[in-house]
Amino acid sequence: MKKQVVVFAALAILAVGGIGAAYYSDIFAGPELKLERHLKKGREYMGAGKVDEAIVEFRNALKAKPASAEAHYELGSALQQRRDLRGAAREFLRAAELDPKMIKARFQLGNIHLLARDVAHAKEQLGHIRDQEPESFEARSLAAAIAMVEKNFDAALKELRQIAAADPKRAATHLELGAVYSAKQDFKAAEAAYRKALEMEPKLHGARISLASLYLSLGEQEKAEEELLQATREDPENEGLLHVLGSFYRSTRQIDD
Repeated sequence: MKKQVVVFAALAILAVGGIGAAYYSDIFAGPELKLERHLKKGREYMGAGKVDEAIVEFRNALKAKPASAEAHYELGSALQQRRDLRGAAREFLRAAELDPKMIKARFQLGNIHLLARDVAHAKEQLGHIRDQEPESFEARSLAAAIAMVEKNFDAALKELRQIAAADPKRAATHLELGAVYSAKQDFKAAEAAYRKALEMEPKLHGARISLASLYLSLGEQEKAEEELLQATREDPENEGLLHVLGSFYRSTRQIDD
């Protein structure tokens, strides 16, 4: 009889298969193993665009180890994707408190402060970053963003040029340079910067939209339209691009288009 019970139990475990194995392995796993498992799953969800599922996993990671700076950072990134900036800021701050050397958390926190036009707190985060790694991308990028908000365009250009020198293939830097040149009303340099960004990354829609905006401001409507049409040809299912194109036609009174 005992032998039959053992065999039945074994068959039951085989029947539930991976579900049962995962359940029992989670029960007996230590905090570090649980943490890594939930972080890995959360990152996989983020890569697949499943932000809500990722948030659940990152919160489970924090249940396993509440003092994990990395889990707080990942949760902050997911909340930022969901546009919960207050929640994201809270998580980034907690990550930085737990690991003062985590400059990526302070960088994101500084950018959130800038979005709220809280320059003083953004500068506070920049100070922490510079104390750790004064020549880092995070230090220069945040400094450039702060300079832009303060309309110190030359200072912003200096920082962005340093970023471009360190990483010449980063298309986003040239997009940002274009924005600074546009703000300085150096439209020729702005156009060249946007074109440079597109050379590096042809499907960088932000560069095409910025070019269209530049051309429209210069009264070159046909050029503006062509940039937007090119963007939609490259990504025809992108609803955001179609909305931008529709807004362009409305603003230029091309109602039928």
